[in-house]
Amino acid sequence: DWWKACVHKCPITGFPVRLLPYPPFKFKVRMGSSSPDNVQLIDGVSLVCRVLSEWDFQALGRQLTEQDIESLDLHIKRCSLGSFRIGRGLALFKQDSELAKRELKELRQRAGQKLS
Repeated sequence: DWWKACVHKCPITGFPVRLLPYPPFKFKVRMGSSSPDNVQLIDGVSLVCRVLSEWDFQALGRQLTEQDIESLDLHIKRCSLGSFRIGRGLALFKQDSELAKRELKELRQRAGQKLS
């Protein structure tokens, strides 16, 4: 578990990264920069759940990009961290059906509960 030596706290939750029971997400603070100090280790589950529950698509002072969303969804899937996917929420939002609206509402409520 490579992140267990990290001394930093997640800038989203304030929780020590080394105490996460799963790998943190490597969030690029500035898009386009390849500098090592451009990456913040964050609790990806908390970020995804916050985005879904609050429907606020920003983190660490910038808007999330499509690349961020795809990377977060892949991280959650690859690490088997649950069924929360921002991409799924956006897909449901774009559908114009009562079923999709209900499913999105339920997804957002479950995400909010996960944060509590």
